[in-house]
Amino acid sequence: MKGGVSDEVTLSAYITAAFLEMNMSVNDPVVKNSLSCLKESIGDLSNTYTVALMAYVFTLAGDMNARAVLLQHLDTVALKEGGILRWSQTATETWLTGQQNSYGGFSSTQDTVVALQALALYSTLVFSPEGSSTVTVQSLH
Repeated sequence: MKGGVSDEVTLSAYITAAFLEMNMSVNDPVVKNSLSCLKESIGDLSNTYTVALMAYVFTLAGDMNARAVLLQHLDTVALKEGGILRWSQTATETWLTGQQNSYGGFSSTQDTVVALQALALYSTLVFSPEGSSTVTVQSLH
């Protein structure tokens, strides 16, 4: 799983997110210790992927203060249009599909897992009760 992760903070955040997604309690000693270590690392982040992943982890953990700090950091490095951060489903889909490699995966195992998770969540948002959907896939190249 170490694929595209270059530091212990990112790997810890990734594993902690997996624990929290499995509904482990924030009071579980392993999760609690990991969250504590991650919180100590908040002031020393330069990797946007790690910051976004940690914001997700603290959201899952219910720590809205840590989440707010991380989202504020992301906001300061985000591309802004007219002073307003623009984020939409279409922009997300476009960005996500643009990150894929020629085999349909992404640059690392973690990126592929996160992308598949995002696509699975997206599918719950566009679910059709009729049981069928039409999906059009286009190459951006």
